[in-house]
Amino acid sequence: MSFFTTGMNHHKKTRKFGRLKKVRDEMMKSLALSLVLKGKIKTTDAKARELRPFVEKLVSQGRIGTVASRRALVAKVGFITKVSEEGRGIYSHNKTSSKSQ
Repeated sequence: MSFFTTGMNHHKKTRKFGRLKKVRDEMMKSLALSLVLKGKIKTTDAKARELRPFVEKLVSQGRIGTVASRRALVAKVGFITKVSEEGRGIYSHNKTSSKSQ
């Protein structure tokens, strides 16, 4: 038996995508932020499947609307943007929103 055997992947619920944990976490944050801001993104099927529960949890928490839930969202995503569309529960501050329309 070799010491370098990785073994089987039983009971592992997250995909690794060939990246380190901190890089995967930042990728998920970036994909989630792009999805919320743009409404749709183009990505691989595996990344989309991994992203869905992450974004659903963010939206559920954003719908609560309390200060604590907003702070939790900022902690998970870094910064979040207030989305004016109906049904979106993500709040925050956007630097580019100062432009008048």
